[in-house]
Amino acid sequence: MTIQDAIAYYKNNFEKCWSDEKYKWVAVKYYREHWDIKAKDFAGMLINAFGEAANLLSGAMYYPYRMLCKFAQQNPEKLRSLFQLLYNESLPLIDRLQPFRSGCEELLHGYQELHETDPEKSLSNYQDLRALCVYLSFEYPEKYFLYKYRMYMDFKKLVNYKETSVEKDSEIRKYDNYARMCAEVINAIMADPELIEKQRQQVKSEPECYSDPDFHLLAQTIIYVSQGMNEVGEQPEIKAKGAAVADDDVETTRYWIYAPGDGAAIWDECYKKGIMAIGWDEIGDLRAFDSKNAMKERMKAVIDPNSSYSMAGHATWQFANEMKPGDIVFAKKGVHLVIGRGIVESDYYFDAKRKDYKNVRKVKWTHRGEWQHPGNTILKTLTEITPYTDYVEKLNALFESDTINDGDEKAFEYPSYDAEQFLEEVYMDEASYKTLVELVQNKKNVILQGAPGVGKTFAAKGLAYSMLGVKDPNRVL
Repeated sequence: MTIQDAIAYYKNNFEKCWSDEKYKWVAVKYYREHWDIKAKDFAGMLINAFGEAANLLSGAMYYPYRMLCKFAQQNPEKLRSLFQLLYNESLPLIDRLQPFRSGCEELLHGYQELHETDPEKSLSNYQDLRALCVYLSFEYPEKYFLYKYRMYMDFKKLVNYKETSVEKDSEIRKYDNYARMCAEVINAIMADPELIEKQRQQVKSEPECYSDPDFHLLAQTIIYVSQGMNEVGEQPEIKAKGAAVADDDVETTRYWIYAPGDGAAIWDECYKKGIMAIGWDEIGDLRAFDSKNAMKERMKAVIDPNSSYSMAGHATWQFANEMKPGDIVFAKKGVHLVIGRGIVESDYYFDAKRKDYKNVRKVKWTHRGEWQHPGNTILKTLTEITPYTDYVEKLNALFESDTINDGDEKAFEYPSYDAEQFLEEVYMDEASYKTLVELVQNKKNVILQGAPGVGKTFAAKGLAYSMLGVKDPNRVL
């Protein structure tokens, strides 16, 4: 695949890409209209100026904006001086990044001392290379680029980009290589007058957007959205993601338990025809809906306005959008019997010729019979059971005495994952990482403590993957 293929993908999906990524143009212009390093109320100014940055400065276990706000309120003059340093273009970049972070670390220590009893007090200042590139790109959008390590590595691999930087500092070398790659994307943009005209007209029509005259935001966006392409430059089919936040970029086998009609009424047909099918035919082709809520509202409109359809909407959405070829399905009858096992072979389709149960997928049923279910099964028509590993193991154990042709199941080549990638995604210093690895290797367990939603699962899974050297969700529970 080439950079030109990535540009073609952006052009072919222009409306969606622009809708999803426009916020960056808005954020840069908003910052430039509201940033004032000399502001009397520096804290209020900073909080407002970066207020449109959205997920550029926040995310799962990633809170640089939140910490900036706390530092600004606690010691605005100290933070002001740090930004003056960071934005001083007369100094080499290496002489600005680390001093800025060191200053933020001092601010963090001061914050922690003042909030010793706060159970949610931060243990990190979160001012990594990604965050600092946001600040620099907002202040000097004609010179710097929004940066994210994983985005860079994915695109580098996609277009087979060869690194050429000779910078000695590893962090500066990393960004320099990325900036050089962005420059190549800009060169390709400049050779595409159709794209230039289309992009400029779009930006011009929306006055809240930064003009981006040098196409730095556009280059970064093309690199970012190219993650939606496959190796031959095409948009892949919708794929379900891994079950945990740390592996949502890895395709995995998911497990489902399924009722083939009331009392397994259509089981014989499903087995003979190699399909699985569900009802709710009244709402039509499930691909027509863009959300679970839309499905539920349609069910209320055409079936029963007094029912919530929460479970039904969830089941139809998962059947059409989240289940995928290669997944394992266990068929059940009532609450006590498992009557089959199969492997999903197709995407969802709507078969209007069927009398009922028109929502269909093809399945290769590998087993048919009757097995006692371990305990009472779930009553719903379709339920994903992947997260319940003990339950999945018990169901798999029912078929261990029978021969299963594992060659029929989809094989996955999982991406490599090392300490460097972990440290890019989880804000942790190398010394702390090595300590954790040693604890796991020697003590066999580590307890991570923190409030809900701060990223404990993300960090734990990432740590495990970095020690394995590969992002294989099937080896990490």
